[in-house]
Amino acid sequence: NPAAVEEVNRLKPAFVLMTGDLVNKNTHAEWRTFQSIYGRLAMPLYALPGNHDRLGGAGDGDPGGDFRAIAAANRAHAARLAREGFAGPLALFQKYTAGLASIGQTRYSFERNGSVFICLDTSSGAIEPEQVKWLEEELERAREARHVFVAGHHPLLPVFGAGVVEGRDETLALLKKHKVAAYLFGHSHDRG
Repeated sequence: NPAAVEEVNRLKPAFVLMTGDLVNKNTHAEWRTFQSIYGRLAMPLYALPGNHDRLGGAGDGDPGGDFRAIAAANRAHAARLAREGFAGPLALFQKYTAGLASIGQTRYSFERNGSVFICLDTSSGAIEPEQVKWLEEELERAREARHVFVAGHHPLLPVFGAGVVEGRDETLALLKKHKVAAYLFGHSHDRG
């Protein structure tokens, strides 16, 4: 990760977009490491939550042995964060990404050089009806953009592996209707 940040700074893109799984086990220590490494980027960083960044998600412990202890510690830390206004399954993500360009939001849009980027929260593996409605509104607002990109953590098409099930068809229909240039995603940990 430090080498990646160094290389990205050398390349000098306008911004960096990370599509989730910013940490592995969603612990305070991992989030502090994330901040120390990615805080060195010389350009804005936009981040989306992945399933590993979610309480009760894949990263909330290691089923191989320390799952219960890590999950309990993560929930206790999240309870403390609630006093700071960070609550729910993405409390840690929101707290530790609050200093980024995306200011800890779990869904948002931004514009760069005539292109619009609409960022969805698919960390639960779903795109709920309220978020589908929000996406449609954002796509309508972006009608005059040169290009529109939509990003989420999970893929929309099964060919890319385990992805969004709830809200997938509605989302795909909107992407097609609005001629979205690309859907960007992460989630897969395979190198193959």
